[in-house]
Amino acid sequence: MSHEPQSSTQDLITQHGPITYTQVRQNTSSNLDSHLKVRRLPPWRIGLATRAKMLGLLALGILSALGHHLLYSYLDNKPVRTLVDGAPRWKTQDWITRYGLALAFITKTILAASVAVAYKQRIWTNLRQKAYTVSGINAMYDATTDILSFASLEFVWKAKLATILAALTWTIPLSALVTPSSLLVTLITKEVQQDMIVPILNFADLNSDSYVFNGPTTIISPLLTKTTAIAAFSAEILPMAAVAQNISYTLQFHGPSLRCDEATEHIAAFVEEVWEATRSAHTGSGSFDAVYLCFTASNFLV
Repeated sequence: MSHEPQSSTQDLITQHGPITYTQVRQNTSSNLDSHLKVRRLPPWRIGLATRAKMLGLLALGILSALGHHLLYSYLDNKPVRTLVDGAPRWKTQDWITRYGLALAFITKTILAASVAVAYKQRIWTNLRQKAYTVSGINAMYDATTDILSFASLEFVWKAKLATILAALTWTIPLSALVTPSSLLVTLITKEVQQDMIVPILNFADLNSDSYVFNGPTTIISPLLTKTTAIAAFSAEILPMAAVAQNISYTLQFHGPSLRCDEATEHIAAFVEEVWEATRSAHTGSGSFDAVYLCFTASNFLV
């Protein structure tokens, strides 16, 4: 019956030699150094995608704000167009107001998103550089959604730049409330010079038959009756038809004029003769009575 040799613990120690405390400490330090080399942290930096997102949103927000400014600058002092004027629906005041409001909300949304990206990077930088309590960390993470986070003195005092960025995320949306009121519709008086066709007395095209006395008559035209009655009740001369609404103009023309002078003895005798001749010519006409007499340059008695 064979037996394999057995070695005791003392034989193992004797065989491999004693393990001293110095050797164990050296091996432990060597293993720890190699472990740290394997788990070395990467260098701190901001990724290219984050930079592109932050700067891209900022550029889009600036372009949107610039477009809003140029739109309102173009519309300044422009007359309001309506469907009655024949303007397309997308050019009316209702749609112009919608355009401005949409640009205002797009601008504030994009700029707030850009600030939010920058704020996230800033709080990570603060957490890497300084020590914060749990309440301070909670305030930093909730500052963009909970306005009560600004009551944390640790957050406001130790993260000043992050506080400013968080405040911007709250104040930028307020711009959408101000911009719609920057374009108002008001009534203004504007002087415009424009050539228009207006009625004028045409003395060059007169029909003399319409002004020649052809004998006495008692027939009065309805138009004359209406015109006379309206002028008598209103106590003013009837205006001519208006060319346009709320319009006034000055018309200059050469026309006949009347002048009253004291008649001389010779003219008075002549008028008396004409008067008597007129009455004698119409003696048999019943109730005829001459109201007035006048003389024209064409020697026609009117």
